[in-house]
Amino acid sequence: MTIEANEYLARVNALRAKMAEQNVDLVVGYSNLLEIAIVRYYCGFAPTNENSAIVIPAEGEVVVCSGQASYDDCQLKNKLPNSRIAILPEIGEVSGFVYDTEGQLDFEDLFRQVKAEHAGIRKVGFIGRLIFPAIIMDKLRKVFDGCDVVDMDDIHYEQRIMK
Repeated sequence: MTIEANEYLARVNALRAKMAEQNVDLVVGYSNLLEIAIVRYYCGFAPTNENSAIVIPAEGEVVVCSGQASYDDCQLKNKLPNSRIAILPEIGEVSGFVYDTEGQLDFEDLFRQVKAEHAGIRKVGFIGRLIFPAIIMDKLRKVFDGCDVVDMDDIHYEQRIMK
């Protein structure tokens, strides 16, 4: 079964409706090899041997985050309209292999970009409570200093129950 792009957009929009109810301005979802479905649910991308993330602002462009080895796969599998892909070695493979890819960021850089693009962020949600890496959470809290950071797992899983 193929899930169409409009279904992924509907899923993001349903999350955005819940974000509006909760006054959440931005959500960061994280997937690893044990829980690949968080990011895949919103865009169709699940890497084979790396982790992934997704950054969903209340409105505007969504950022799908891939490691270096999965970048080409992400370009093929990401079905979410109005999104872009960011390469983040922090979620890439750990072999130490250096990829010749341009435009790599780390999460602090990405969060700074998102903050500049979406002024007035006061509340940030995250999805992946049991797997969200402390190093990425620290960067999120540093860049969005003074913002409330809230767990959005329950909202995400309630949404995924509906088939």
